[in-house]
Amino acid sequence: MRARGWRLATADITADWEREDPPTGRESGEPLEFFPTAELVGWHTAMEIVFARGRFLEPGPATVWMRPRVPLVEGEAVSALQRTMLAADGGNGVSAPLDWSRFIFINTDLTVHLLRPPEGEWVCLDSVTHVDGLGFTDTALWDERGRIGRAAQTLLVRPRP
Repeated sequence: MRARGWRLATADITADWEREDPPTGRESGEPLEFFPTAELVGWHTAMEIVFARGRFLEPGPATVWMRPRVPLVEGEAVSALQRTMLAADGGNGVSAPLDWSRFIFINTDLTVHLLRPPEGEWVCLDSVTHVDGLGFTDTALWDERGRIGRAAQTLLVRPRP
């Protein structure tokens, strides 16, 4: 695994015309447990997930609000940036254009671009996955204040054995 990051100083400059409201959801959404896996503990048990659009195992785009249920490191509080990165990895897990029972979608990378530092406990993923030989998940990232960035994942898509 390789991780790279740039930390840039921000300026007090905004483009007001870009202001958007976050996708609808968390209050009117439906909390769902992750679909059954062979593992007892993992990302699927560590995240609280509320669907505003879409459902697990249903093909199509999805909009979900997420937050960790447990600390990333025992005894340490999870930062807003850590919450965002944990959630961003889930775009391909909530959005798929093909039947989950027939295909696997393995993310081979994750690239996250942030517009500003994230705030609050909840992170929203507005995700869509495309497949044409390989797969690509495109996820708009939001917090309760507004857009915070974008995540992209390249996917290895194959029939299930």
